[in-house]
Amino acid sequence: MMLEKDIRLLNKVIRKGENGQVAYSDDELKLLKKKRRQLKDWKRSAQISQNNGFGQYINNDDQNDDD
Repeated sequence: MMLEKDIRLLNKVIRKGENGQVAYSDDELKLLKKKRRQLKDWKRSAQISQNNGFGQYINNDDQNDDD
């Protein structure tokens, strides 16, 4: 799924920004994290709609991130 690839890419970029490997400002990091959250929400919404609402309360590791 394309969203998964984008989320993974954002995770790498955010991690590098937080470690100082890439010089991002605090505002840029906030924007990247906001975009990551939006993509995760869209992915979750797509999963729920594909399952016709079933299984939406299953514990998912994607929900436990460090935003």
